[in-house]
Amino acid sequence: MKPNSKQHSRQQRLHGSLFEMVCRCILLFVLQPCSAEQPQIPPDKFGIHVVDEQGRGVPLVELRTVNEIRCVTDNAGWIAWEEPGLMDREVFWNVSGPGIEREKDGFGFSGFRAVTRRGTFAECRVKTNNIAMRIGRLTGQGRYRESELLGLPVPSSNIAETGVVGQDSVQAVPFNHQLFWLWGDTNQARYPLGNFKTTCATTSLDVDPEGAIEFDYFQNSIQRELLRPMMPTTEPGVVWMFGLMAVKDVDGTDRLFAGYSRRPGLAPAYEQGIAEFEPEAGHFKKVVEVAKENDWAFPQGNAVRSPSPDGDYFYFCRPFAHVRVKANIADISKPGS
Repeated sequence: MKPNSKQHSRQQRLHGSLFEMVCRCILLFVLQPCSAEQPQIPPDKFGIHVVDEQGRGVPLVELRTVNEIRCVTDNAGWIAWEEPGLMDREVFWNVSGPGIEREKDGFGFSGFRAVTRRGTFAECRVKTNNIAMRIGRLTGQGRYRESELLGLPVPSSNIAETGVVGQDSVQAVPFNHQLFWLWGDTNQARYPLGNFKTTCATTSLDVDPEGAIEFDYFQNSIQRELLRPMMPTTEPGVVWMFGLMAVKDVDGTDRLFAGYSRRPGLAPAYEQGIAEFEPEAGHFKKVVEVAKENDWAFPQGNAVRSPSPDGDYFYFCRPFAHVRVKANIADISKPGS
């Protein structure tokens, strides 16, 4: 029997519609992430997640609106958006940051646009062009500020017990089966005058740089919120330390040395020299002072240990000279060497 052409056409359309609906359902199932993996954003906020090519959150990326409202991603790459007047509407942000790129549009704007619907989030993908991966801030307050505002899990408190909100000039060396960390000027939340006579802390050797590093700071034995000056002195001036060098003595005991300078801020130093860390006292003590006319002849910058035929040396890079010293206690303690 010859089929009715109209009936056949209706059947074809019905089959086509059913096929299209099934395909759409399959695509939705495949492309929609599992709800368990989706961040649950608070109903009063909108989240922006800036990620790299691998989907990893990128810290310290700046997003700036057309009317110059500026946001910076936290260590996990998140921004918590709750700007009155710019919620539940389409918003454009210029995207910038060292080591990242985002394709420009036809008018030359390198940005990101999304509808700031409350309780949801949008993903902003960027391309990284640094040869090293940016980890994020290791110290200070608010490393995971945006994530915490969005109610997302964070690996660490957003401020240390000591109230450290910022630190300057980090160095770290393995010492006594730990990592020994050293910073310069340190700000604390409790008062504008923090610790300006060197701050130190320790961590385990196997810290995960992509996680939140928990520093065990050297603190005041009586007032725990106070940081311990690592080069204590009653004389005026700040104390800066550089050139950390860990060596072993003849008995195989770890010893730790550094250069120090006591100065009135950025002005020329009152004094400078070489100091050694005393584990029992928990701070550095002066070994020898270096005359001001020989201000190049003591550890500065970062010390780099390198082997040579006549033994290891520590190298220090200076603006106009390269300086080295043999990696042993006798030479380190003697400016003439």
